[in-house]
Amino acid sequence: MTIDRLQILNFQRHEQLRLKLDESIVAIIGPSDVGKSSVLRALRWLATNRPRGEGFMREGSERTTVRIRVDGKTVERVRGKGENTYTIDGKVLEAFGTDVPEEIANLLNLGPENFQGQHDPPFWFCLTAGEVAKQLNKIVDLELIDLATARIATKLRKCKARVEVVESRLTEAKQRKADLKFVPMMVASFKRLEQAQQDKAKKGELARGLFSAVREVREHRERATRQKSLARALLNMVREGENVVGVAKEIEGLARMVVHVQKAREQMELTRKARDRARIVLEKETDGQCPVCGGPLEVKEGE
Repeated sequence: MTIDRLQILNFQRHEQLRLKLDESIVAIIGPSDVGKSSVLRALRWLATNRPRGEGFMREGSERTTVRIRVDGKTVERVRGKGENTYTIDGKVLEAFGTDVPEEIANLLNLGPENFQGQHDPPFWFCLTAGEVAKQLNKIVDLELIDLATARIATKLRKCKARVEVVESRLTEAKQRKADLKFVPMMVASFKRLEQAQQDKAKKGELARGLFSAVREVREHRERATRQKSLARALLNMVREGENVVGVAKEIEGLARMVVHVQKAREQMELTRKARDRARIVLEKETDGQCPVCGGPLEVKEGE
């Protein structure tokens, strides 16, 4: 990373400061109380978003800006009334809270360990060996290696635990498989049972068809029996009808005979009446004596 431009506006005692920095080593020199430390504080504020608040703003100003150019990209930090932003190449970054936006943090790769205050103890000489090692780790990214190693170890532990769980489940599955050896035979039995059920269903359909046919035959037989009985009854009725017709004819002959008898009787009655009248007339004319023999006139029944 190379910082070649630095611009400060209204930060502590600096109203406006523009610096062109060397690519290798930069030393800022000058009399006391001219703002040399403020330059480092401004750079630290941009790189770490520390200190917080607005105490670093120049008295009487309403807006503070620190801008640098690093590796050809321009990074700007602005703080003012209603304004609190980071900008990288004109792209405004907001809602970063108390941290530095990730895009800018990755570009600068600067932390508190990269800054030494004016009144701080000699750089790292007052630290313990462990603290120095920790700071070195941060600078050369050994901390990332340790973090990666720790994460790898954690993942290994998790993977080992997962492998143990999987192996346990595999053992259980194998035991379960051994316990379920009867399943293929059961499946075959189920298939045979399904086939038997299908055959039974087909036979049931055939049996229902046969029962239906038998029922129809019985119905036809009963119908034929009823029709046969009806035919016999009709035959008897015909015979009785014929007898009735014969009797009717006989009755008709008898009726004619009765008519003839009645007519003969009427004729006989007329004859009798005519005979009686003739006798009466004859008696009157002959005075009751026979004109042939002179004896009493007698007329016999039927003469």
